[in-house]
Amino acid sequence: MSSLKPLTFTRKEDLDFPVDMRFLRNIVDSRMSAKKAEQVLMSSLPDALRIGDIFKVSGNDHQNIVIENSNAKLEGIGTGWRRGTIKVIGNAGSFTAQSLRGGCVHVEGSVGDFSGCGMNGGQLVIEADAGNGLGASLPGEKIGMNEGRIIVNGNTGTRLGNRMRRGLIVVYGDVGVGACSSMISGTVLLLGGQANLPGTHMRRGTIICASEPSLSADSFFEQECENNTYWNIFCSYMEGLSERINQSLFSCSPRKRFVGDLNIYGMGEIFII
Repeated sequence: MSSLKPLTFTRKEDLDFPVDMRFLRNIVDSRMSAKKAEQVLMSSLPDALRIGDIFKVSGNDHQNIVIENSNAKLEGIGTGWRRGTIKVIGNAGSFTAQSLRGGCVHVEGSVGDFSGCGMNGGQLVIEADAGNGLGASLPGEKIGMNEGRIIVNGNTGTRLGNRMRRGLIVVYGDVGVGACSSMISGTVLLLGGQANLPGTHMRRGTIICASEPSLSADSFFEQECENNTYWNIFCSYMEGLSERINQSLFSCSPRKRFVGDLNIYGMGEIFII
């Protein structure tokens, strides 16, 4: 029996049009061979391209996917993914890891807008930057990210975690305006530069900022944070999850704690460490 090798999709040439990558799930669920995968039509149009026209497909491990020479034209990578890993060598387009259920999507570059929307589990790791609406609700949807973890080593755009309900988002770089707006619950760590108006209209949830954010004076009020019960419980939960996160959290106690958004009688928390 031959040894397992990652099922690899190598982009053949530069693309000047978007490619819907949601076909990955069908190929994995049916355990289709690399040779058969190359013959799959990308759409039902008469002149539709086949997967083999865009990618060279190799390997046989359907729980270990690699996308080589990727760029921002490849959209929807990891949509509905349930288990196993997807490693993206290069950038990824919009809607990366949308509705992720389990497993891990690891992007070595940047991702486009609305990545991580509708997540219900699993982990999305982004080594570079993310676009707008990361982990947020899609237009018209009431709930954004609902479970899972998103870790961004670079910067993010606007509306990070909008309507987030559960889960964890960690950003080591800068964030755009309106992070965690209308947040329902969950935890967001902003470990880079100053956040501008985070938590607007948040109901519950926790935002942890490494730099003092710009807050609306009528939206949040400051409370004592000494011996805060939640902080102790949260640090215990985070212990062992990430050494880098642990160093950021456990090296100091929170300096300030704010509660809000008062405009909607929210009980969210913003810690400044």
